[in-house]
Amino acid sequence: MLIRRILLENIYSHRRSEIFFGRGLTAIVGPNGAGKSSIVEAILLALFDRGGQSSQEIVRTGRSKKGVVRIGSPWAAIELEFEVGGKIYRVRREYDGEGNSRNHYLEEISSGSRRLLARGVSDVTDYITSNILGARDPSIFTSTIFSRQDMLAQILEMSPKDRWEKILRMMGLEDLERARDLAKDAADRADRMLAEIARDEQALKDLRDRLARDRADAARLKEELSSIDSRLSEAGAKRKSLEDRSGF
Repeated sequence: MLIRRILLENIYSHRRSEIFFGRGLTAIVGPNGAGKSSIVEAILLALFDRGGQSSQEIVRTGRSKKGVVRIGSPWAAIELEFEVGGKIYRVRREYDGEGNSRNHYLEEISSGSRRLLARGVSDVTDYITSNILGARDPSIFTSTIFSRQDMLAQILEMSPKDRWEKILRMMGLEDLERARDLAKDAADRADRMLAEIARDEQALKDLRDRLARDRADAARLKEELSSIDSRLSEAGAKRKSLEDRSGF
C-alpha cells in the first residue's frame, strides 16, 4: 500500500493542509503540537472511520467525530489518495461542525477518469477494508505503514542489523524472516545434496564407461581366444596328417 496524498480541511489543528507522499520511507517532523500525529490519525480515519487503538485524539460520541473538527469550524473534510496493487483510490469523508458525517465516498482513479465504488460511511469503510485492504483493524496499518516519533528516533540510532530486526518486529514479519532463513538453509542443504548426487552420478558414469571398456576388452579377448583355438585345431590337424604320411 502506498499513501500518495492527503488533504485536511478543518481537521484538528489543520485549517487546510495538503501533503504529497513519495515512494519509500517518509518522516514527518516538527515541534510538539504542530499536527504530526493528526496527519496519521486522519489517514486512519479516512481508511477505517476510526483512529489508532492507543490514540486519544479522536473524541467520539456515538458516530460523532466532534473531536476531529477544528474548533469553531462549521465543517471538516479529509481526502486521501492511496495506491494498492497498482490501482489508485480516493476516499473523502466530510463532517459538520458537530462531527456528524455528511458525505462519504470512495472512487477509483484511472487515466484521469473516476469511478464511484461506494458512498456512505459504512459502505465506504466496508469496501476499503474488505475489497482493498483485506483488514478491518487499524493496527495492521499502524504496524506496517507508520511508526511513532519515539520509535523513529530509536530506529535511527540503531545499528543496521538491529534496525532491520526492529523493522521486522514492527511489521510483524519476524516469523516470515525466520521462515526465509530456514528456507535458505534448506536450499543450501539441497544444493549440497545435489552436488553430492552429481558427484555420485559422475562416479557411476565412470564405472559404466569402465564396465563398457572391460566388456569390449573381454569380447576382443574372446575373439582372440577363438582365433587361437582355430589355429591350434588347424595345426593339430596338419601334424596328424604329417604323422600319417610319414608312418610314424
